[in-house]
Amino acid sequence: MSIVQFTSIAAFTLIAAALLVGPFVPALLEWLRPTDTGPLVVAREYDGDIRYFARTFERICRDGAGLALAEVQRERRNDMLATLGRDTFRLLGEPASWMATLAAAGASVEGLIAATDLELPAGVSIEREVLAYGALSIGSDSVVRSAMAIGDLALSPGATVLRWADAGGSLALADGARVLGRATASTEIRLGHGNEFQRAHAPRIVVGTAPAPVAIERVTEVAIEGTPLDRDARFVRVEGDLTIAPRSRVACNLVVTGDLSVGALAQIDGSIKAHGRVRIGRGARVWGAIASVKPLVLDPGAQARGPLLSEEQVELLCGARAGDEDAPTTVSADRIVLEEGAVVCGTLWARRRGETRAASANPA
Repeated sequence: MSIVQFTSIAAFTLIAAALLVGPFVPALLEWLRPTDTGPLVVAREYDGDIRYFARTFERICRDGAGLALAEVQRERRNDMLATLGRDTFRLLGEPASWMATLAAAGASVEGLIAATDLELPAGVSIEREVLAYGALSIGSDSVVRSAMAIGDLALSPGATVLRWADAGGSLALADGARVLGRATASTEIRLGHGNEFQRAHAPRIVVGTAPAPVAIERVTEVAIEGTPLDRDARFVRVEGDLTIAPRSRVACNLVVTGDLSVGALAQIDGSIKAHGRVRIGRGARVWGAIASVKPLVLDPGAQARGPLLSEEQVELLCGARAGDEDAPTTVSADRIVLEEGAVVCGTLWARRRGETRAASANPA
């Protein structure tokens, strides 16, 4: 073998080895001398704030178009456009006078930023965000990508917000209106019938008109027969199904491997965990959390102070309540159903679908 052939073979071998070993060098160096040993940095400004995206959007609008918006308002103009990021927005100094133009066009590829109150006509489509520095009303059967009002926000019958809706005051959904992403408000969210939602948060969320809470009186303290109390953990474990009699009081936490039924006007001082179905009877009260694998139902007038969690469905019938305004809570399930008069203080999180409906004539 000549020197030239040997050199060629050696060069080829070295190149092949480098191609095979090269991709593993960074991993080997990291293994020998780790550098990524610290925890991931999570910005605390948004990790727990459901209104973060809306507030960030408003800040971007204020910083990027605040001066121009003040100018168009002063001059009563509606012809100025502003580019924020990759999107274009129309600045409305006198929104009412431009609504006829929008109604005739039927759609806008630009977002809208109104210096004052804004009332969108019926049947229009806005492909970008809408922000009103005042109250915002979305017309019947209109579709908006996202909507934000510094004041109150109202969706007319059949209106749809595709991503998020945020109100600095109250948020109201008329019958058939939908918010397919996040719905948030500083004071209250008022829902009608046939609404659809996914995630909602406000100090008070109410469907229609809520009746007065049911008062619990003359309850009798009971023990769970045949099941010892774990005095360290303060809970009772029940194998199989369990029924709590009406007007009874259970002064501990419950773990039930089957279905649980709590009688009318009963009181549970602790929390509940069940592997089966859970039904809280009329006017009954649970002071802790309720977690179930199967569907969870609060009958009319029933109250739960802690979180309501189900792997399948949570249903609040007429007048049922979750949380208090001084102690907000979370309702989370694949599907959430709220009847007329239901009240939730805190957060609704329907992983698949949340909906409202009229009160059942004869709840099961």
